[in-house]
Amino acid sequence: MDIETRVKQLNDALEAAKRQRIRAEERLKNLEERREEIIQRIKDLGVDPEKIDEEIARLQKQVEELTTEAEKLIPWDLVKKGA
Repeated sequence: MDIETRVKQLNDALEAAKRQRIRAEERLKNLEERREEIIQRIKDLGVDPEKIDEEIARLQKQVEELTTEAEKLIPWDLVKKGA
């Protein structure tokens, strides 16, 4: 392979790498903007984004407790007889 062909291949590879970098930078910018939107929505709901895992766990526990309470209120013996 002659030097001109090799230099052309190098230039082509460099241009391809530049295009990939630009796409990656654009994607990163979009993801950062989306992240900020999500953080703002979390704050709008009155939750500290740093404590989101704790809030999710609290809500899961609350759902479990309310489900258990609702199950206790259902007259299962009557429901089964009527089925």
